[in-house]
Amino acid sequence: MKILFIESSPFYVKSFEDNTLFQCEQHQNLKLLSFFEGDAVVVTEKAVKIHELMDKKEAFKDYRYVFYVIEESSKETEALCRANRIVPLEANEDLYESVKKILYPDNANSNRLFLFFGSDRKAGTTSIVHAVANQLSNISSKKVLVISLTGRPNDTFLEFSKSTIDHLRASISSRVVTFNEIYKESEKVQNYQFIAGARDMVQSQLYSIEDINYFLEVLRKQDEYLVLIDGGGDVYNMLILSALIQVHNRFVVMKHSESYYKQFDQTIKQILSVHPKMNLTHSSFQYILTEFDEAIDSTARLKDHECVIVGKIPNSYHGLSAENAYNALHHIDTNFAESVIPIAELIAIKSGTRNEVVAEKQSFFKRFFNSSKVGGAAHAK
Repeated sequence: MKILFIESSPFYVKSFEDNTLFQCEQHQNLKLLSFFEGDAVVVTEKAVKIHELMDKKEAFKDYRYVFYVIEESSKETEALCRANRIVPLEANEDLYESVKKILYPDNANSNRLFLFFGSDRKAGTTSIVHAVANQLSNISSKKVLVISLTGRPNDTFLEFSKSTIDHLRASISSRVVTFNEIYKESEKVQNYQFIAGARDMVQSQLYSIEDINYFLEVLRKQDEYLVLIDGGGDVYNMLILSALIQVHNRFVVMKHSESYYKQFDQTIKQILSVHPKMNLTHSSFQYILTEFDEAIDSTARLKDHECVIVGKIPNSYHGLSAENAYNALHHIDTNFAESVIPIAELIAIKSGTRNEVVAEKQSFFKRFFNSSKVGGAAHAK
């Protein structure tokens, strides 16, 4: 999101420049205001007095948000701002956090994007994402779109797949991509849409974090689809790195295996928790455990980190068969398909899109008549 700062010194803009949620530009006065194209403007009282701001208020009408940073609390100034749809903020509060809460609220917009990230490769992330998409499309009032933000297509379940994020790269990098263009690139997979990951492994490394931030923001702003992101298991990929920063709903797909636990612990300690723009810990994710046997397996190791487990997926012996037949695992293995239903339910509820099905109540006589027919038929046998 692009923000213009009108301030006499670069004091406030620095805290925003350190985070990739925002693209920042700074001016010291209002003279160049008409040349800036962006979403929000932050004006400080030190740079522009309230009477000057009111005199130029027509110049701000095209911006989604205008913030005015007041040096000393003044009810009169605050009331004047609110009357003109300007958000007053006090200079002594955390400006970054205050603006972030308004521009990126935890609401339905934030709950349109859901990231599935593998603790390591071959954790089963892609199979889980598509199984959830299939179930979600049946219970949500929104349509479902799956996008693979990986350095590979992740489309082996399709015999002939033409879509790829590669075809959108020029538009994404130029910051002109639209959701209509994204939709046209997607292909129908039964009851949901799908865009495969990068087919050109070299070109996929040319994205910047800002490029993918822009792409994710376009996905966040549309209102027709819930977007499930297949993040694979490569944390060094620029595509997934951006998604880990930008998407608040994060699921980790992890095999219930000691080596996978150790690998993810290492990823947390050495990359995710120390990266200046992420600061992610074990509790920043919700967990989906694959190859899990309820009879003998324990979740004690994750519980020690206070992790929330939202899915336990049993081992499937049909993985190779599904791949050889160019089919998704959930089409072949009923147990696998049913095991992801709680995850789909969680996403539908969190996004506020769960279709409520109310069973019709039958009259006493109708119920009695039906039960008599069933009893009679059973007795006749």
